[in-house]
Amino acid sequence: MAEYTNFVENTSFPIQEQADQSFSSDKKQRKFFDNYYTKVDSVDPAQFDIVRGFLLGRGLDTSTVDNLTISLLEVAKEQQLDPVELIDQLELVEDKIQLNTILCILLNTTRNRTSVLGYSQATVISEKIQRAILA
Repeated sequence: MAEYTNFVENTSFPIQEQADQSFSSDKKQRKFFDNYYTKVDSVDPAQFDIVRGFLLGRGLDTSTVDNLTISLLEVAKEQQLDPVELIDQLELVEDKIQLNTILCILLNTTRNRTSVLGYSQATVISEKIQRAILA
């Protein structure tokens, strides 16, 4: 018999029919709609624009800026940091590699240790070394 985890208990995902036959249809409906009136947290639009503007100014891809902005705001909320102060500190970092490292560290503070983030940098091989390898 399947055990329901905290994930199913505290979300509005429907209970799958094949998972457990012991729940009545009424109980399944109640579990599905229990979170209907719960308030969803939102962010201050000004803070969102500040963080997004900072990331766009650093030359990051526009396709990833919105997701990274939301992730940074979530990290700031969880770590009880002011997003504006966080951006002020990040503006002091001029090296792109250092900025990537700091962003990875910030995002990894809230992640499970089995799925940490990182970055890679393309290695440039000297022309002399390439010739020696090809020869």
